[in-house]
Amino acid sequence: MNSPHRMPSGQSTSAIPFAEKSASIPAFTHIRAWEKLRDEIQGAMLRVMTSGSLILGPEVNAFEEEFARFVGAEHGIGTASGTDALIVALRALGVNTNDEVLTVANGPVAPIAAIRSVGAYPRFVDIDPVTLQMSVIDLRKSISRRTRCIIPIHLYGQAAPIREILEIADSFGVPVIEDCAQAHGTRVFGQHMGSFGRIGCFSFYPTKNLGAFGDAGLCVTNDTALAQRIREVGLYGFRGRERIAFRDGHNARLDELQAAFLRIRLKYLPDDLVRRQLIACRYRRGLESLPMSLPVVVPESEPSWHQFVLRTPRRDELCHYLSSHGIESGIHYKHPVHCMPAFKKFSYSEGSLPHTEQACRDVISLPMFPELLDEEIDRVVSACKAFGQEKILHESL
Repeated sequence: MNSPHRMPSGQSTSAIPFAEKSASIPAFTHIRAWEKLRDEIQGAMLRVMTSGSLILGPEVNAFEEEFARFVGAEHGIGTASGTDALIVALRALGVNTNDEVLTVANGPVAPIAAIRSVGAYPRFVDIDPVTLQMSVIDLRKSISRRTRCIIPIHLYGQAAPIREILEIADSFGVPVIEDCAQAHGTRVFGQHMGSFGRIGCFSFYPTKNLGAFGDAGLCVTNDTALAQRIREVGLYGFRGRERIAFRDGHNARLDELQAAFLRIRLKYLPDDLVRRQLIACRYRRGLESLPMSLPVVVPESEPSWHQFVLRTPRRDELCHYLSSHGIESGIHYKHPVHCMPAFKKFSYSEGSLPHTEQACRDVISLPMFPELLDEEIDRVVSACKAFGQEKILHESL
């Protein structure tokens, strides 16, 4: 699958002028992917612009089929963004005003925005303090006859305990929508995330494992009737070209250009996932002796390593230290959603989700993207080690 522009893992920085060893290390950049795929991307752009079809054309149809096949699902329905994927999924399942939807608060705000967009309200489930995924124990306490849907988030490219979640959901007759925005390539028992629940929702925001050069999203499902309903909801509610069949539809169409770009990037996603695994292994080997918590991989799961997330009570100090050494880092996510001013009206307060809040105080994401060079990874590891040694020295004084 290597293209003429593809950089083999371990290639030296001398081959890439903008990645000099003395240069800063980004937490993420799309520029290196653009440089590798420039000719193919420009070719796809020309193909679309001269095709006579800019909306809902052959590129969207082909990408929907190709990505569904990658996930192992029967149907793929493109959307304008990952948030739109969640919105049309909720509406297709009939979630409506004042319904309750269970999800977690240590992730992005997009699922909450989607829940509110259909008039429902979120109920937050605390997380497992080890895996940082939805807690099965707290889910059992939180689910009730008022619950209309559950949205677990497969955070950081790790898998939420989807089989246990489905078992609980099935006992209450509640559908599960998987938020797979960070889980392209994540598998449990060999099965791809997104293919377990009624609907799997993916984002192709540029930072994702499969990133567009703009916004894009997609729903997958194995239910033919539900797939048709999702498609109708995302196209104003139209069934056919003239008659509105669903009254609460809106425009959530995937752009033809982004679909063309994503088809190219999907070809290289298996290679990119292997590279992410190698980067994660290099981080784990280099950092295992430090007084920081490394990501936990649960048995029978294959993470896709969207992020490599450490935990340390000195998170803010480490961020500053890395920055002072020319290394960008991220925090995913600094503020738990239930503590944000806009969502306090749902009767949550600080202290109500203790594991969620502690994780948000501790997490830091190291640079992670397939084009990251081995020597850049080693620089990050060396900086983390130096920070850890300074901590030990400081505490011994």
